[in-house]
Amino acid sequence: MSLATDIANNWRARPLRAATLATLCLMTGLLAGAGVWTYQRAARETASLRAAWPPDRVTLAFTTPPTRALYLELTRRLPPGSWTGFGVRGSTGWVDGTLAPLFFQGVGSALPPDAIARGERFALVSNQAPPDQRPGALLRQQGTMYRILGRGTFSQPVEHLLPAASAGPAHRKITQLEVRRAARDIQPLLRDLPDGDRVALVDHLMKRAEAGAGFRRLQAMLAAAVLVSALLTALVIRALLQAEVRERETEFALRRALGARPDQIRNLVLAEVGVTGALPLALALLPYLAVIQPPPVLATIGAGVGWILICTLLPATRAAALSPASALKKN
Repeated sequence: MSLATDIANNWRARPLRAATLATLCLMTGLLAGAGVWTYQRAARETASLRAAWPPDRVTLAFTTPPTRALYLELTRRLPPGSWTGFGVRGSTGWVDGTLAPLFFQGVGSALPPDAIARGERFALVSNQAPPDQRPGALLRQQGTMYRILGRGTFSQPVEHLLPAASAGPAHRKITQLEVRRAARDIQPLLRDLPDGDRVALVDHLMKRAEAGAGFRRLQAMLAAAVLVSALLTALVIRALLQAEVRERETEFALRRALGARPDQIRNLVLAEVGVTGALPLALALLPYLAVIQPPPVLATIGAGVGWILICTLLPATRAAALSPASALKKN
């Protein structure tokens, strides 16, 4: 008989066992795909979080709107040229201080520090702004006209970036300062700051470390889930196949008596499990190609199929080692 006929006959003879194995491997594949998707999404989000917290910087956030005196005292204590103040109102961002060199990426030029300090009516616009807002054009914002210096991307999620001083009582609009210094250098400057309880220091290095630690915890959880799933799958497959080998001892003995070699018996069992178990696992993973890059999915399919075949190897070897005479004698 052909291999396909042998597999079909085994399914008809033991439908419940075949369905159990197929369901187990199908669920294992779905869970494995969900794990890979979760891992990749967490990796992307972690990279995004770490990118949002540039190293060797701190953020000074005002927990309540700062008074002008507090704001001026704080900026006076910070090293000149090291800080940038931000405030956001709707789609508009207000900037004070000095922009970092890599803050703006695009066409045109960034806001020069002197323009920011004097509150000159210049503006930057994001690439998401209307196409007519290009360098050299005028931008009307809250009843005031601004000349656009550049169009591109910047770190704040806004469409327009304007000098805060050009808006009148500017310092009331600033809600945080990004300081391009390490936290250990800035903390001494905040001592004895009037109303210092209104200022919260956010250490970027600590935030990056927290993001990395969270990702490592997720890795450990996923690794534990993979280990438990692999062990449970191995135990169930071994139990199912051991029971099947005992039931089919006579069949395997007759095959041996009719000239089948041990490796043919072993390959028969491996092929049956490959079609009944490994194929559903692979099919369960294929839909994840729509949301996951092919290499991780293919690697997971290879690892899953390989593990199933490894779990099958011992029962298959036992079936191949059956002696025709002893097996027939039992019956």
